[in-house]
Amino acid sequence: MTCIGKRVAAIAGRSGDRTKQDDVDLKDSAAKVKVTCKALWEDPMYFRWVTTFIWALVGAFNFGIIGDFTLFFIYLEEDLKSSVLELNWLGTLPWILFTVFAPLTTPLVKVLGYRSTLVGSNLACALGLFATSFPHQIWPMYITYSLVYGGGAVIYYVAGCFYITGYFDQKSCTGPVSSMGFFFELAVLVFSPVIQVTADAWGWRWSLRLLSACTLVVSGLLIIFIRKPPLDLSGRIVSPISDDDDQRERSSNDHESYLELATTKAETGKVSVTTSRGRYLKIMSMPSFWILELTVILSFTSLSFSLINLGSYLTSVGVSTRVTVILHSFLAGGGVVGRALVMFFSHKLPVPISSIFPVISILNCFLTILILTTSSVPVLYIYSTSESLGS
Repeated sequence: MTCIGKRVAAIAGRSGDRTKQDDVDLKDSAAKVKVTCKALWEDPMYFRWVTTFIWALVGAFNFGIIGDFTLFFIYLEEDLKSSVLELNWLGTLPWILFTVFAPLTTPLVKVLGYRSTLVGSNLACALGLFATSFPHQIWPMYITYSLVYGGGAVIYYVAGCFYITGYFDQKSCTGPVSSMGFFFELAVLVFSPVIQVTADAWGWRWSLRLLSACTLVVSGLLIIFIRKPPLDLSGRIVSPISDDDDQRERSSNDHESYLELATTKAETGKVSVTTSRGRYLKIMSMPSFWILELTVILSFTSLSFSLINLGSYLTSVGVSTRVTVILHSFLAGGGVVGRALVMFFSHKLPVPISSIFPVISILNCFLTILILTTSSVPVLYIYSTSESLGS
C-alpha cells in the first residue's frame, strides 16, 4: 500500500481511533475530502454502501420499467390490437422467469464473476427493450421483452443479491438487499410521467428506445463500481486493498482457515444434506407454512393486477391516461414509503415480519375487489396508495 493509502487506512480505520497527527492532516478541507474519497474507494466497510447504491440504482431502470408495464399495456392494446390475455402473458412472463433463471445465476457468477454477470445481464435488458420497440405483432415480444429483457432483469437481481451479501452479514443485509425494492418503487414513480409524456409525443416505440438507451448508459457504473466482495461464493477471502504485505499475510491466514472449514464441511456433508431434507419436510408439514404460501399467492395476484392490468382497467371504465399516470404515481409513492419502512424498521418489529404477510394479503385482496366494484376516483386514490404501501 502506498504512503497515502496507509494514511487513509489509519485515519478512516474501523476502530475510529484518532491521533494528533490525524487532526492536523484533517484541518485542511481539501485533505479531508481526499481522505474521505480514499476511504470510500479503498475500505470495504465504506465501499460496500457505495456499491450497494449503484447496484440498486441500475436495477431500478430494469425493474422500474417492468413495474410500469401497465402503462405500455394501454399503448400496446391500442396499437397492436392484441387481446387482454396475450398482453397479460407478455407482462407476466418476466415474473414467472424467476423460477427458471434464478437457479442458473449461481453457476453464471462462478464462471463469469460478479462484474461480468451484472454488466451482461444489464446489457441484455437494454438489448431486449430496444428490440421490443420494432415488432408490429405481439409474438416476437415474447422473446425480446419477456425472455431477453425479463430474464436479464432476473439474473441481474439474483446475482446482485449474492453480491451484496458478500459485503454484509446475515444480521445486517436486510436493509441493503431490500434497497432494490425501494429504488424499484422510486423508478416507477419517476418513469410513469416520463413514459406518458414521451409516448404521447413520439409514440411508445421511441419511449422504449429512450429507456433502452438509459439502461445501456448506466452499465458504465457497473463496470466502475462492481468488484469482487471480500467473501465470494467459493469462500475465499479477497480484499480490494491487497497491495501491502500485512494484508497478504492476513488474506493467506484467512484462506487457510476457510480451507480447514471447507474440509470439515465436506466430512459432514452427508449428515447436513439429511438434516436439511428433514427440515424441509418438517416445514412443509406445518399448517402455518401453507397459510403463508396461500397469503403470498393472493398478495402477488392482487399486486400483479396493479402492475399489469390496472392501466387497461382504468381506461375501460373511462379514466383518462393522465389520471391513470397520476394514480400509478400514487401507487409507486406508497411503495416508496412501504419499502423505506422495511429497510429501516423491519429488524425492530416486535413480531416476526412473516406474521404480517396474512394481514397484508387480505388488505390487498379487499382493495382489489373494492375497485372492481366501483370506479369512484377517491376510492381509486385510496387503492393506489394503500395497495403499494402494503405490498
